[in-house]
Amino acid sequence: MSGEQNVWCGIGTGFGLLVCLLLGASCSEKVADVDVPQAPQDAPNSSEVVEAANGLSSKEIVSDPIEESIVDPRGARLLALESKLQSTLPRTWKGELDRFFRNLSAKDRRDLLNDLAVSLASQSAASARTLVLALTDTAERQTFATKVGLQILEKDTVAAREWVEGFEDTVLRHGTAGSLARSWSRRDAKGVVDWFESISDEKLQEPVLDGLIWGWAQADRTEAYEWVQKLENRTVQDAALLKLTKMVALKDPESAAAWVLAFPESAARMDGLRFALHRWSGKALTDAMQWVSELEDPSLFREGTLTIARIWTMEEPRAVTKWAGDLPETMRDDAFKVVADEWGKTEPEAVIGWAKGLEDEALKNGLLRRVAFAWKQRDGDGFTAWRENLNDPALKAFLGD
Repeated sequence: MSGEQNVWCGIGTGFGLLVCLLLGASCSEKVADVDVPQAPQDAPNSSEVVEAANGLSSKEIVSDPIEESIVDPRGARLLALESKLQSTLPRTWKGELDRFFRNLSAKDRRDLLNDLAVSLASQSAASARTLVLALTDTAERQTFATKVGLQILEKDTVAAREWVEGFEDTVLRHGTAGSLARSWSRRDAKGVVDWFESISDEKLQEPVLDGLIWGWAQADRTEAYEWVQKLENRTVQDAALLKLTKMVALKDPESAAAWVLAFPESAARMDGLRFALHRWSGKALTDAMQWVSELEDPSLFREGTLTIARIWTMEEPRAVTKWAGDLPETMRDDAFKVVADEWGKTEPEAVIGWAKGLEDEALKNGLLRRVAFAWKQRDGDGFTAWRENLNDPALKAFLGD
């Protein structure tokens, strides 16, 4: 057997054969025929040198590995893979992983990577980082990096921050940062605040802030809001306010909508209102409509009314047209445009039929052109076929240009 095969199927003759059977490795030669030369007792063997370079430590086997593997095949796979990594150089790990995973099911592969992440997090962060980069699947790489980070976080928050910030790949760094901040902030928001405030890279601050608010809103949303109010950077504050509003609205949209009223004038204020009303309308449309009708701020009243119109149109477009017809003229026209846009996505012919009956010529013509243009852009062939078969010469000519 070659030296590489000997390492792959090693860790004891019986266990090596079993690993070959479990993982499909090639062990065609008879292990008993291998004559392994003995190294001097005072000289480290090649495996020990590689293990030292990799930062990994061998695990002492104190029980029968064959019996252990029968009871725990998952543990046997982990032991075999760790042995392989310990005895090979990091530059070869990508190929070794591909060969090792070749005959494993998707579930076994996920379980093995999960176990390996837990193991490496306690042994060598440097080796764990090398292994992350050896994984070719983007989602798998992100999952592994996050799992290692979460394990490190349990024991050393500073090391967890260093783990995140050590990745050069932006997507990997940001994805891991957001996941760690989510988990960490649910039990220690102040720790994540310290991390956030220590970051000079504004792009990295974004996922950390997102994760911080996500977890903090569930632990103590009032405390989170008080902190957000003190942020001096308006852009950062807007992002935090919007995230916080969305988190509250998921469970309590009525409170989130009322909360928005206290926000400073900003895009976050309007976006937060839209999100809260969207959630609220899905649960209690009548209550949401009544609340909007009592808003004193003109800009909030307008945005709230159009949001209600948009959401309601998805369910009962004809009912919305009747309701919108009783609104003040400027609001009516804008609400009708919302109806035309949303209703036109599914029933453009019905919208055109409704718009034809409007008495306001300017409004009618504007809506007809609006619906026809959107329909033509979305489904040019369908629109053309409908127009060609239209029995209304005037409308056909009007929509033909």
